[in-house]
Amino acid sequence: MRFCVWRMLLVLLAFLAGCNGASGPELLNQGVVALNQKKYDEAVTLLQKATERLSKSAEAYNYLGAAYQGKGDQTLAVKAFEKSIALDPRFPPARFNLGVLCFERQQYPKAVEHLTKFVALQPNNLEGLYYLASAQFQSDDLRNAQENYLKLITADPDRAEVLNNLGVIDAKLDDPQKAERWFTSCIKTDPKYSPAYLNLAILYHHTMNKSAAALDFYERFLQLEPVGPSSKTAKEGIEQLKKGPVARSKPTAPTPATATPPKPAPVPEVPVAPKPPPVPSPVAVTTTALPVIAAAPNSQPPVAAESPIPGPRWKPGVYTKPAPGQRDAALTQFNNGVNAQKNRKLDQAVYYYKEAIKLDPTLTAAYYNLGTALQAQGMNHQAIEAYEQALNQQPGFPHVRLNLAIAFETQGYIADAIEQYEEMARAAPSDATAHLALGRLYGKYGATRQLARQHYQRYVELAPNSVDARRVQRWLEQTK
Repeated sequence: MRFCVWRMLLVLLAFLAGCNGASGPELLNQGVVALNQKKYDEAVTLLQKATERLSKSAEAYNYLGAAYQGKGDQTLAVKAFEKSIALDPRFPPARFNLGVLCFERQQYPKAVEHLTKFVALQPNNLEGLYYLASAQFQSDDLRNAQENYLKLITADPDRAEVLNNLGVIDAKLDDPQKAERWFTSCIKTDPKYSPAYLNLAILYHHTMNKSAAALDFYERFLQLEPVGPSSKTAKEGIEQLKKGPVARSKPTAPTPATATPPKPAPVPEVPVAPKPPPVPSPVAVTTTALPVIAAAPNSQPPVAAESPIPGPRWKPGVYTKPAPGQRDAALTQFNNGVNAQKNRKLDQAVYYYKEAIKLDPTLTAAYYNLGTALQAQGMNHQAIEAYEQALNQQPGFPHVRLNLAIAFETQGYIADAIEQYEEMARAAPSDATAHLALGRLYGKYGATRQLARQHYQRYVELAPNSVDARRVQRWLEQTK
């Protein structure tokens, strides 16, 4: 899904020293909160001020673009995303958000450009891959679209819209047998997915000369979608078939129905700490020390007693509250670590963060960034220990629990991952990320299916327009 280091402006010194009025990081956090609450005017105002104080922060401009997009001002959203990319061309969230916005504006070549670069940075991100394949399809780049859809269906075989689009591509490439198999597979996966019925009817009618089957699927499509533009196509097909076959030297079929990616929520789909993918992958991190929004309880919530999760459990460490040390000297080493991490010199970053912790064991950001540098190298057990110490210092420190949950899941500590996601959901009930992850994890076990339903239902309420919403809704319908 997504594991590379987020490179941010070094603003820790300003945050720790304070200033008259809100600091840049504080304004950024306040703006993100307003954005997540869909208070777009307020978010724009706060994030504009944040970019004035954090003028070299790709993160701040990315969120400003998301706020403009939520407000409906696509022109300013594009400018903000482009500014974010100009500051850091390898910053994934801005690439994704600009690519999706270009897709919505039907600027498909530009969408392909940005989404290609996003997928290069995060090759396991299924959402990015879906938008890239769909933009390639709309650009008539059928072979590349087909290749990326096939990658998607290998990772997530139950995506009806992808199965349907693969059928459309094979129909366009004059391979009706393959197209038939894709449409049939789509219907088996989601019996209520109407475009596949229409496409199969068109294929039987105009290409494969199977009149009875074509009539059957036209009628089945109309049962699902009795009105609308596509229903007219189905009714015309039925009328033609009832009149008898029409001789054609070369049959021509109506344009097959494709699945256009649903419009995403106006918040960044890949924020500072993005939602985890269906399978855990490298961690998303930030090297910006942000102020704590709200402290969470310093106790681990138990997994529901009536729904035990099998598998090993992590034995948490026991940490005391250290005394403050040499903060200025520690900050020097911390910033050295951030610079090393920005340049992907992870071993050096680990060294500098550890030196910063030696100089001042109360520097929470050093524990957090140490965890991200270790996790990026696959050293998950050590990363977990670093995240635990960050939480010991500040239980509400941003993004720690998400990265900790991903590390737990990667190592097979599923119950421990669930505890972290549950705590995220309690601390921020409107956090769709946590509910999606909890639905996915609880859904793996029969004893916890009801818990999965609760979290998936909450996810659909919070993010009804997200790419995952259709898949989640289909799971809810199939598991009634």
